[in-house]
Amino acid sequence: MKGQTRRNRKQSKTMKSHDYKCCDATFDGIHGWYKAMFEKLGWMILAKSKGMGEKTDHYKHSIERLQTAIMQKKEHTHDIDKINDLDLLLKDVEVLLEHAKKNL
Repeated sequence: MKGQTRRNRKQSKTMKSHDYKCCDATFDGIHGWYKAMFEKLGWMILAKSKGMGEKTDHYKHSIERLQTAIMQKKEHTHDIDKINDLDLLLKDVEVLLEHAKKNL
């Protein structure tokens, strides 16, 4: 019964492509994710020095997903203050992504 669950149905493999619906993340969730990406940069520098390329690739992909989430949230937000906050977050994430692609 390899590859099957207890309910006798085939267990699906891990999804490779992520189809995110618009605005899945809340504003607070995006802000927490944003902080975590900046805090994780130091760990990724250490991972690169130890030859853990896959870990740094996942980090860069996560930054790209954060950038997409911010852009989607911005499109569907009507509060001017939140739009301005999202603009600031987006600019910072773009700088972080540029640095990660260049140096990691």
